[in-house]
Amino acid sequence: TGVAAESSNEVTAAVLQASRYNTAALWEQMPDESFDEESANTVSPVALSEHDDELEEKDEDTTPAPASEDTTTTPDDTTTTPAPPESTKSILQHISYEVKAQLDSAEHQVWVAVLALAFGLVMMCDGEDTFNWLLIGAAFLLFCVLAMSEISQVWGVGRHSVISRVVGIEVGIAGAFAVKQSIQGVTFAVGLALGAFIAMTLQRQLVSLGADALEENQGLIVAFYTVIVGVVGIMFNRKQHVRFVIFASSMIGSVLVSSAVSWCVTTAAAKGTWVASAFPDATPKAGTWVDFVLLLVNGAAPDVGIFADSRYNLDQWRTDRIAGVSLAVLLFLGGAIPQLKAMKAKVEARERGGLHEALLSSA
Repeated sequence: TGVAAESSNEVTAAVLQASRYNTAALWEQMPDESFDEESANTVSPVALSEHDDELEEKDEDTTPAPASEDTTTTPDDTTTTPAPPESTKSILQHISYEVKAQLDSAEHQVWVAVLALAFGLVMMCDGEDTFNWLLIGAAFLLFCVLAMSEISQVWGVGRHSVISRVVGIEVGIAGAFAVKQSIQGVTFAVGLALGAFIAMTLQRQLVSLGADALEENQGLIVAFYTVIVGVVGIMFNRKQHVRFVIFASSMIGSVLVSSAVSWCVTTAAAKGTWVASAFPDATPKAGTWVDFVLLLVNGAAPDVGIFADSRYNLDQWRTDRIAGVSLAVLLFLGGAIPQLKAMKAKVEARERGGLHEALLSSA
């Protein structure tokens, strides 16, 4: 009996100790209540048993659930989002970026120079036909880009897809052929657009000089645009723009040819060919064809050529630039003068033909 009583007392003491520990944990979770040893000893056994049950429920709730086999994903179940549709502006930006990359590529510089030389000679020989073919080429590019953008919007394919390129080329060819068949009307439309651009530029300049009426008076603005656009449109309709086209075509063609020749000579000199021996003081510095074009049109461009950084260079008129511009001027005169003579002869022949028809009709 004595042994059983001692065992019972030991069990009771252990239960009381555990109860005090649980009671202390309970009071720690209640910040608004104060806790001490005496309050732990005065808690009723019923409260202790309820607190023990709550702790057991929390332990059961916090037990992690076994992983479900249905949540496992495989690479085959993943789907890819289609590429977003491309707008006309983004396609044009990509095309311009690709063209620039080809022009700057060191591997293609020979072909770039050859093409520049060929196009330059064509522009110097026949400016009017070159202008017409530029319009046709611009129409092809415009219709091609619009078709590729529309395909991208409807079917969600990029510009690199085969179907997008095929449709773009087909629509571009159709649009270019339509422009070629009505080149006179397209030329007149281009003249109207050019007249609007000239009127807008003049309006801004006059407003900046103090002509506020061209910004506030709507009737005056309409009359201003009507006169300028009408005059330019009439000039294009009567082919009086051909003279301007000849000048512009010869000027651009001379720059293309001069830059291509400069690139070829500099590249040959940099490789130690006969050009280097022909110019003992040469300090050749090669570059891309675009660098030689910039040297001709921009005095602040980096110096390239067979006399790059030479002691004979002036401030902005360096030796290579003087040589390139001089060659371009000679080419311009050699291309513009024959074209102007041919245009004058064509006009005179047309007038004689009209006079002859008038005489026949009167007879």
